[in-house]
Amino acid sequence: MRKLIIAGLVLVGVLHAQPAFNIPGFYNEDGSVHEILDPYWPWGDTINVVDYGADVLDNGNDDMTAVQAAVNAASMGDLIYFPNGVYNLASVSTSSSTSHIVLSDGYHLHGESMEGAILKSQFPLSVNENSTTRTVSIQGKFAITIKNLTFTSDFSGEYYTDRVNNNPDRSAPGVHLYIDDSGSTPSRRVVVDSCKFEKFRAAAIRLANSSDCVVRNSDFSLATDVGGGGAGYGITVQGNGHGVDSYGFERDSRYNLIENNTFSGPQIRHGVVIQYYSHNNLVRNNILNATTMDALDLHGEDEYNNELCNNTVTNVTMGGGVGIGNTGADHDASGYNNYIHHNSFGNCREGVKVYLGSPYTRIEHNLIESSSVSGGKGIYILNGPRTTIAHNIIRHNTASGFVGIYLKHDNGTLGDYDGDPDSVSIDHNEVYYNTNGIWIENGTNIHYGANNTVHSNNESDTLFGVNVTWWEPVGIDPIRVPDKYLVMNSYPNPYNDSFILEFQVPETAHTSINMLDIRGRMMANIHRGVLSAGAHKVQVNTPEISSGVYFIQIKQNTELSTHKVMLNR
Repeated sequence: MRKLIIAGLVLVGVLHAQPAFNIPGFYNEDGSVHEILDPYWPWGDTINVVDYGADVLDNGNDDMTAVQAAVNAASMGDLIYFPNGVYNLASVSTSSSTSHIVLSDGYHLHGESMEGAILKSQFPLSVNENSTTRTVSIQGKFAITIKNLTFTSDFSGEYYTDRVNNNPDRSAPGVHLYIDDSGSTPSRRVVVDSCKFEKFRAAAIRLANSSDCVVRNSDFSLATDVGGGGAGYGITVQGNGHGVDSYGFERDSRYNLIENNTFSGPQIRHGVVIQYYSHNNLVRNNILNATTMDALDLHGEDEYNNELCNNTVTNVTMGGGVGIGNTGADHDASGYNNYIHHNSFGNCREGVKVYLGSPYTRIEHNLIESSSVSGGKGIYILNGPRTTIAHNIIRHNTASGFVGIYLKHDNGTLGDYDGDPDSVSIDHNEVYYNTNGIWIENGTNIHYGANNTVHSNNESDTLFGVNVTWWEPVGIDPIRVPDKYLVMNSYPNPYNDSFILEFQVPETAHTSINMLDIRGRMMANIHRGVLSAGAHKVQVNTPEISSGVYFIQIKQNTELSTHKVMLNR
């Protein structure tokens, strides 16, 4: 634990309400709804690639010269148009050694129809083997739409479904759409609509260090590799890499929308991956079937405040519908306040799995049913402090060893993140006609509410370990805290070295105030002891803590509130 230098507590006047930094999904820092913006559809001229010499026949002729000429002729607002046909892309762009097509601000790439207008990558094998090749590259650009196209390649080898070993055949491009920043400039307002993606190695769409981008109404299938090391992803939404938090900078990865897409396995490892501090993204109304691992994957790299809702996931027999946290490599826990709700999971090994200390996850109003996977789990919590499990229906899962809700000790990964589930709330769930109902094998301060309906499970309805400790709180809602209870504000935020923390508590009682990092690890204790009811102010100095995002946590009796601060030295 690091040492903080704390000024004395002083009673002050009425405080402002807590900023809603910690609301998942499309919410701004002031708690207002973040608007889903309309695309910038083409507003300039239409540039038909056929007019520049492109051949619509799949005859092996390189169409890149014509496509490049059309791109060169375009300017902001123009539509680069592909009539139905197959466009063979063999050579690279004049501005990139690893990309066929490079787009600029306000360029639009549309086909006549999704099935009919086909961009076919044909990089030489020597280029694909040694490079992260890209069909289309968008870096640090603004206001782009891509619509009604099929992205494919000339891959004709064997598809791998080995989840560990990579396909030795690397003749497919690494990424079809590469959307990223350029230096410190993010890509913004990029919209992908009604496209098909197949025959790629790493990811159909890599969306990194960018914001307000949308992928909708598109189909993903036939990745050529689903082995380790980042292969076979449908869409990856990510920040700047392991241990690098870009909160407060332009390149922050947030407010990206993934909706109404279809992901078809088994040649897809994960449908959607969110990682590397990416936050406040919304994944909704997607259909995912038979992915080889977790269909929706919060990849264990501190991603937080993401919302996954109204998705339908089926037949993921070797993984979960949603995975939160990730073992091995540089992966570990997910961050705070990821919200999983109103999804449907059918025949998945797990509906939702939370592990490695991923804190404050909310799992609510999900339907989990019809699993035929031996030893499967409906909701599986390993460690996962402050998880909320509420209003879920888990039914008709009758495979051998299935458990509807299961809390268990986590052995951790790479020597860290081991522990029992702590302060988990389970209430208002319906668990019936399964092999087993609710098992709490390990746990501390577990709240098991009176409003769970657990009945007619074949082997047991409930099973509680002898060493489990129980907590009966008034309620657990770590995301939206009523103003009449614990309230916090701080300034400046972001801050350098020190900040003023203002807060109010509802009663005179023992109160603890801690500073946590984004993984939930305690950095320092600010206060522990009795505080009188009312408003307080404290100066917090942090001379020994490195730049990054931290959470101030106040707990009084059963009330708990968190507030995000950013240290920027």
